[in-house]
Amino acid sequence: MTRTHDSEIADATCRWLEHFPRKPRAEVEAVLASLFTAYTAPGRHYHDLAHIGQLLRLAALEGDRWIDRRSIDLAIYFHDAVYEIGRRDNEDASARLAVEALTRLGVEEATRERVAQLIEATAHVQQNRPPGDHDLDRFLDLDLSILAAPAEAYEAYAAAIRREYEVIPDDAYRTGRASILRSFLARPRLFRCDDHHAAWDAPARANLDRELASLIAESERSQTPRTKKIEEERMSREKQRARGQELRAELGLARGKEQVPGLDDFLAEVVYAGIWDRPGLAKPDRAICTLAALSVLQRLVPLKAMTGSALDLGLTPRNILEVFVQVGLYAGFVTTETSAAVAHEVFAARGLKVPAEPARTDSHEELDRLGREVMAKLHGERGTQGYAAPGNAITGELYPSAIRYGYGELWSRPGLDHRQRMLCAVAGFCAMGLESQLKKFGQSALNVGLTRQEIIEAVIQTGPYGGFPRALNGLANLSEVL
Repeated sequence: MTRTHDSEIADATCRWLEHFPRKPRAEVEAVLASLFTAYTAPGRHYHDLAHIGQLLRLAALEGDRWIDRRSIDLAIYFHDAVYEIGRRDNEDASARLAVEALTRLGVEEATRERVAQLIEATAHVQQNRPPGDHDLDRFLDLDLSILAAPAEAYEAYAAAIRREYEVIPDDAYRTGRASILRSFLARPRLFRCDDHHAAWDAPARANLDRELASLIAESERSQTPRTKKIEEERMSREKQRARGQELRAELGLARGKEQVPGLDDFLAEVVYAGIWDRPGLAKPDRAICTLAALSVLQRLVPLKAMTGSALDLGLTPRNILEVFVQVGLYAGFVTTETSAAVAHEVFAARGLKVPAEPARTDSHEELDRLGREVMAKLHGERGTQGYAAPGNAITGELYPSAIRYGYGELWSRPGLDHRQRMLCAVAGFCAMGLESQLKKFGQSALNVGLTRQEIIEAVIQTGPYGGFPRALNGLANLSEVL
């Protein structure tokens, strides 16, 4: 309770009691006491009573903008009641706890269901859910409002989150946290409501950018070339296999019937423990690389399974489809269409929809200008060399279209940022064995926020899906430019 003052506890208690005027006070206070116990448990440094008090104050400042203020308040009290590091269903578990407790307190079913819906949405990963639910949009914005806090308050928040994850080694934490920050920065807007977007988006992005830069700097300071604890403290094969099977299950890739004797153990050790569990590249980024490789190679059965894994790792349907669009530029857009058809089967099975978007209205001149700007940002002077040389009369028959529609349109589409699109390019080129393109884009990847190790890991990730010889050739090519 180091962040919580007596006045906050009193305010939270009073507000809670106001919602149950006809229930025996002892029953109402017993539920609240259990919530206080949860929020003051050891290890709570941000997701604590102070967080609940802050959200209650922010909800009050919204005034009469709420349609159902009672459900909002109850969701605030319960939304982080279950918060266990490493657990992937904290929000669902908190929602179930809320329904059970509110049932005991005699709250009507419609309110219980609404509170559960609000709590489940605080996972903040279902970007496919379009804005339009007034109270839900406003509630989710308040839950993320800390992102737009003054710099000092944001830094205190970031430090508190690190303390909550203190059991995670520094390297792994930096990798995972950086992935989360990038996923937020890749969103077209961080806040759903127009008033919140106008007031909070810019300071939130400044905070996220600053923390991400700090994490990258710390990571680079902590690493020496090819010196990693994972190489010094190799697990036994038995432990590797067990870890691989565990990770395979986390990715939702059921083992099923073993087709070849001993293959499951081999894949668990080599693919999942040996590659997916490597440090240096976050798992959502590894999923992007895997989707890119499978799409360019049109390996549609594993692509379908990996689409489900990518969703479980926090990628949105739009993120996944944009991977197929990006690598379609390199492998042919027929691969985009077939890969997207497979992915939509997975989306439909999960009840997920991709909202339609209006057609772009950029003129050819605007696309040409944007294409040149993006090409310069990515490649610098190398952007006009080789087949991209402006004076090449042969390649000049086609390359202007690559500038206009590749760099000008595809690289600026929503759904993926430049860093993520570069992961697609690196993985796709490696899987297809396009050595000169891999060299060019591998070097350019440093210009969009990827570290040297992340670029290397992106190539390694393609090994199980495009073949180890091509991955090794890719690493050899990168060694000439990185």
